[in-house]
Amino acid sequence: MKKAIALLIIGISLAPVLAGGKQPATAAAGVTESSGPANSRLEVPAALVGRWSNGSITAANFYNSEAQQWRAPKGTGLFLAVQADGRYALGGGECVGAGEEAITYFFYQEGTIIAGESQIVLNPFTGTDYTQCGGIAAREEQWLAAENELQPSSFRFQIVAEASGKATLVLINEQGEQVSLRQSAE
Repeated sequence: MKKAIALLIIGISLAPVLAGGKQPATAAAGVTESSGPANSRLEVPAALVGRWSNGSITAANFYNSEAQQWRAPKGTGLFLAVQADGRYALGGGECVGAGEEAITYFFYQEGTIIAGESQIVLNPFTGTDYTQCGGIAAREEQWLAAENELQPSSFRFQIVAEASGKATLVLINEQGEQVSLRQSAE
């Protein structure tokens, strides 16, 4: 819950949407896991698979989860990368001001996605954030779902085709707040 509050403070475009995930979400009608062993991945509609982003932030050069190191995140915005096997990565942030007045905040999480025709549930299992204010040393904090620092988030979604051949993913939380992410090539 404190992560959702931090996101609201910096005001990035996904913050109101993520704030809807304060309480554990339940799968909606039509949202199911694939059958098979407990460690099997989840099936995701093909239209959701890929990389989606807004602003200047993309998954490239953002965070290396295996080494648990920030690469060189810059800019403002967010990205969502969805794999066909049901894994996702979500990251974003904002840099405002300059010099001693600068505030930088980035977050990154990984998890599994449960998806149906028009509903998804993001179930994060690990995440981290990075904050730096002015010239003060940066602070990084790891968080885990097992410690109740991360909660599932449920969204309705729409995929809107564009004349350019790309698409826009619109995520809408339970309060009706929405964010749009464009399909990205990376």
